[in-house]
Amino acid sequence: MKTLMKNRLLFIFLALFTILVIIFISYRYFLTSFTQIEKEINKRNINSVITIVNNNLKSLENIITDYAKWDDTYNYIKTQNNEYIYENFREGANTLEDLELDFMIFTNLKNKKLYSNVSESSPLFWNEKVQQNLLNKFKARSGFSSLYKNKSVLLNHKNIYLLITKVTISNSDNTRPTIGFLYGGKVISNEILNSMNEIFKKISLTDKVLDNDNVTIDSEILKNIRIHTVIDEECNCIKNTIQFYNYKNEFVFSIVTNTKRDLIDIGKEAIYSYNLIIGGFLIVVSFLLYKNHMFLKSYNQRLLRDVEKKTKDLKKVNKKLKMISETDELTKINNRRRFFDLGFKALKKSILSSSDLCIVMIDIDDFKKINDTYGHDIGDKVLIQLSSILSAILDEKHIFGRLGGEEFAIVLVDMNLEDAFNFAEIIRKNIANAEVCIEDKRITYTISSGIAHRENRDCLDEILKEADTLLYKSKKSGKNKCSIRDRKTIS
Repeated sequence: MKTLMKNRLLFIFLALFTILVIIFISYRYFLTSFTQIEKEINKRNINSVITIVNNNLKSLENIITDYAKWDDTYNYIKTQNNEYIYENFREGANTLEDLELDFMIFTNLKNKKLYSNVSESSPLFWNEKVQQNLLNKFKARSGFSSLYKNKSVLLNHKNIYLLITKVTISNSDNTRPTIGFLYGGKVISNEILNSMNEIFKKISLTDKVLDNDNVTIDSEILKNIRIHTVIDEECNCIKNTIQFYNYKNEFVFSIVTNTKRDLIDIGKEAIYSYNLIIGGFLIVVSFLLYKNHMFLKSYNQRLLRDVEKKTKDLKKVNKKLKMISETDELTKINNRRRFFDLGFKALKKSILSSSDLCIVMIDIDDFKKINDTYGHDIGDKVLIQLSSILSAILDEKHIFGRLGGEEFAIVLVDMNLEDAFNFAEIIRKNIANAEVCIEDKRITYTISSGIAHRENRDCLDEILKEADTLLYKSKKSGKNKCSIRDRKTIS
């Protein structure tokens, strides 16, 4: 009897010891797994924030580069003709708002300001002192190129955090010398971060800087991004402080994020439930272990699906940002940057395959008169209608884009000069027969074009330059015409 009792006590002791060992091992093992997954998710979430700042900088660079390489901008700096300012920055034009910029500053090569404009919605207090202060930030920047891969910087102006890009001003085909600089800036605010944030419970900007950084990383554009991550047991959340530094390695601002540790909470609940079952049903330990293992496996799969979904959502955001950077906002066709990217690829392919390629330059006749007579909203309708007509006519293999203002260009793939001329004639006639309706009035308009073949040239700008020259030949000979080399202008 005593032996039986001892055996029972030993069995109970061994059982309790086994339960404690299992509890300890299972708690440490599973909690570590959840913690590791949590770290990976947090790492991806931090990268998404850095991507937001990086993409804003890239978008800013693309916009300012397009304006700086625009012939109208070059002519303004050269002639100081205020017609350019009126067309682009007059009251009510909302150019900066449409571009989602806070300011632009035009200067000559001596960095003397020629013109500046600030968005009405910008938090910047805009005066000469502020403008000069921003310009001075770009002077004597030793070590700039070693810290930044391009011409963009981060600045903290009185706790207003700015992304600023500086680009040299030259003509579109870079055949003339640089004559000035164009500065563009965009404010990074809590509103912008929250509008793009679908991950963190809370995200905000601060001037807080921490000395003990966990990790230092580089993004595509920015370097020396310092990240401090801490787990706050009191609020059961993960706090990240992402610190951004300028080209002088000076602190600019921090982005602070806050995320609840829901993953760990759920994991702990699952582990506790698992251990209670073991304690109550020792005789079916193996069965319960198997069931719990299957449960955890299923749960991990759900977590992985959740991670994949968030990754997919992030890719959608990146795709949307890429589309914005490559699409003309008004006409929804390729913008200047995207047109040149696709044009260079098409030219390279044409050279390798020894196939035909032509470029058609198109300009709306008397477009300024349409704007002055009927208003810029009607001018916009004309641009949209022209883009729609050409998009319907063109095959997918051809490349169509808006280069700026009323100027468009088409790359005709696998088409010789004669066929390209006939095709341009079809376009011209279609446009000439089109109408824009304004109440009881019907407005018609025409286009002029120039067509150039690639011949043996391997430079897209050279072909565009010839097409542009032929375009102005059409303009000078009466408009509503198409011109090619060694052939009479035809209307």
